Amino acid sequence: MDWYSSAFSLMILSFLECVVIAYIYGVDQFYNDIALMIGRKPPLWYKLSWMGITPFTIMFILIFTMVMHEPVTYGDYSYPTWAIMIGWIMAMVSLVPLPIIMVLETLKQDGTLSQRIKKAMRPAEDWGPATKGHKEMYYSSLPPNQQKPNEDMQMFSVTNTNSESEKALLQSKSV
Repeated sequence: MDWYSSAFSLMILSFLECVVIAYIYGVDQFYNDIALMIGRKPPLWYKLSWMGITPFTIMFILIFTMVMHEPVTYGDYSYPTWAIMIGWIMAMVSLVPLPIIMVLETLKQDGTLSQRIKKAMRPAEDWGPATKGHKEMYYSSLPPNQQKPNEDMQMFSVTNTNSESEKALLQSKSV
């Protein structure tokens, strides 16, 4: 089991995660989100890594692993085909939810197929930081065409108030 699960599905999931962050969610938006969370902009090196270095490295490792792959053996014993197939099935089962959820989310939307795909790839309306202060900081960090008005932020506010450490962070950000 370890022979299959540790390489293939992990590399495929990691590669897809890099592609989604860099090219679907957007590397600039992700970069700004990280800056908002840690209070400073990360080095530009991270953008290069998210967009090219990491996906390329993961794909190289995946291709190398596939090219160098040999059927599993234990000493001189070669496992039967049915056992190898069970290993592949168990390794790939972690990938099954991705296309299923993608199809279900696309089918929930209205419009043509391309409109449905675009709508399914947008975040939910209430997505974002939980506290009002963090939500205001988040929306102010967005480009003007993506900012939400103040009354919109009230709609998504939560009932709990900011903790003292959150209030201090918000005050330091506004200075």
